[in-house]
Amino acid sequence: MVVFDRLTKNSLREALSHAGLEPFAKQLASAARPSVRLETRGSEVPIGHSKLGGMPDLPPGTPWPVRPALTSFYPNAPADFCGYIETPQPLSFIAQINFAMLPDGAARDLGLPEQGVLLLFYDLQYQGWGFRPDDALGFAVLYIEDTRTLVRATAPLAAPLFTVCGELGLQGTQKLTPVPAEGIHFDALQLPQNAIDLYSASLEDLGFYDDAHRLGGWPNAVQNPMEEECALVTAGINCGDHAGWTSDAASVIRAQPNDWQLLLQIGAEDDIGMEWVDMGSIYLWIRKADLQARRFDRCWLILQTS
Repeated sequence: MVVFDRLTKNSLREALSHAGLEPFAKQLASAARPSVRLETRGSEVPIGHSKLGGMPDLPPGTPWPVRPALTSFYPNAPADFCGYIETPQPLSFIAQINFAMLPDGAARDLGLPEQGVLLLFYDLQYQGWGFRPDDALGFAVLYIEDTRTLVRATAPLAAPLFTVCGELGLQGTQKLTPVPAEGIHFDALQLPQNAIDLYSASLEDLGFYDDAHRLGGWPNAVQNPMEEECALVTAGINCGDHAGWTSDAASVIRAQPNDWQLLLQIGAEDDIGMEWVDMGSIYLWIRKADLQARRFDRCWLILQTS
């Protein structure tokens, strides 16, 4: 098996050519994106380091992200969620990424800041899917540029069903990820069907989709591509049914250029209690323009399951 760690697009082109895609290898290799594979490395993580779970590292006095009561948004919530839904709840801490501790050159290649910490919080109990505009209430992203005053935060006051996951460190390795064999960016390549079939098979044979956690690059999607969903939902369109996707407003948005890109992918880690429905993953997306402006508060989160 060929492993695509630390390889250039030229190396990827050669590998795809050897797999029988020579007429399209250059085109496909050009569509690949740099990424950082995030691998778990032990527990008891020092303050400021990249990690999953545990307690976040924040400047003193930083308020813990809390979502409001959701009764008006989820009037038919299951009975065992009623107390949880009807009251404001602190979001669970999921991950923090220290950009300064990424492999040399990785932050620059991904268009990320070269310093600062990104923190992700999410409603682990309700686990919003991200296809409703109201799902914005169920996650929060913080960017702390100055890390000199970080301290280990303490858990918020006790709340029904609030979840604290175990802690695992994260270590990054640079990796080139190929464009998935579906979606608006792949469709733009206009490959014939026989090349699409061969490319899809080659991605699996060559081990492209083995990463559970990833920063940047292309996602290991469990279901459908997500760029158009991000554009529609953040424009106020509910994508939970066919009507939302086929409305006149959706048609206008889908016809516009789409600059949504993957920021962070986090898979399940059952050993620390970080479990997504049906062993899925969560995907944090950001517009290219917002990334350049460091507007991480404008991210969108999608949960996908098998």
